[in-house]
Amino acid sequence: MKRSVAAVIATVAASASMWLATVPAKAVPADANPAPRPDKAMLNITPKWAYVGGQFAVTATCSHRGDLRVLFTPLLHLPVIAPGAGNVLFKVTNKTFPGADVIELWCMTRKGAFDAAAAKPVEIFRRLPRSPKAPALPKHFRPDLVVWTTMPQPIAVGPKHRLVPHPRGGHAG
Repeated sequence: MKRSVAAVIATVAASASMWLATVPAKAVPADANPAPRPDKAMLNITPKWAYVGGQFAVTATCSHRGDLRVLFTPLLHLPVIAPGAGNVLFKVTNKTFPGADVIELWCMTRKGAFDAAAAKPVEIFRRLPRSPKAPALPKHFRPDLVVWTTMPQPIAVGPKHRLVPHPRGGHAG
């Protein structure tokens, strides 16, 4: 009896393995290349918040070494291109309004084509009498660029730079 059960199990296992061998695996041509990985932009902000009059560190990295790292934020008037390793120290001045802001990183090729983007929030608080101590910057952080924040400036169009054409057909301004 034991030999017959063993023989049945052996024949079932053999037929199952033969059946599985006939089923094609994932049909992929031999010369097919894997899809390229998408470009990445990584943004690290330490600490995640700062007091007015404090500072925070931003590290910007792109997946391609030669890409330009452009930082956009309402805390600054103009975009900033992060030089070197992409370490930027933001010093928050007393004229900065407290609140939540977003820092965006755009990775651009040297020819100006867009590669990748990343965005992270940062919170600016006003220091009160019993506020906790501000967190310190990382010990290993060495800034390649130091920028100071200010109030967001509205872009005013003065009389020299009118956007409407001159009524007598001349240029505007």
